Amino acid sequence: MGTIFVDNLEPQSGTSLTLGASGDTLQAASGVTNNLGISEADQFVITSSLSVSSEVTISANLTRNANSGFSQIGTGMSHSSGLFSFPSTGMYYISAVGDWYSSNTPNYCGLYISMTTDNGSNYSTVNNNANITSGNHYANSKVQVLFNCTNTSTHKVRFRATAGATTNLQGSSTAVLTNFLFMRIGDSQ
Repeated sequence: MGTIFVDNLEPQSGTSLTLGASGDTLQAASGVTNNLGISEADQFVITSSLSVSSEVTISANLTRNANSGFSQIGTGMSHSSGLFSFPSTGMYYISAVGDWYSSNTPNYCGLYISMTTDNGSNYSTVNNNANITSGNHYANSKVQVLFNCTNTSTHKVRFRATAGATTNLQGSSTAVLTNFLFMRIGDSQ
């Protein structure tokens, strides 16, 4: 075994660089900064409760998580009127968690992740509903998806909420209640 000292490894133009072979383990030495891990991670919250009585796009009271212990990785997501744009292409894990409160019974409430690859002309949606079976109760709904962002200009995401009767989608400026998590987990496929 030997040691090679270099400042930069680049593949030949138009090729890819391969480190190791099938069955090998690549490992960074203790104390080495590893820039090969997650390059983007971000979280948004709603800062005050939203009253929901029909299907709506969540566009009010959205802000990046400012609570103690959170720190985004990378550039982070951007949003305008509830439509989120990606900072770079890649495969993203997206999660939406809704905390609900309703005095109405019975009631359903749910979150949707709506994804577009044509800048908002068409959306595909994944959703999860929660049921509230008695009045003055809380419920939680969570929906998650892997989204292949191959073009940051056209691939976007929005979050929608729905309820069968007036229900509060809980928000807070001091705690993480309803929140939206984005994590780039790999390259585009």
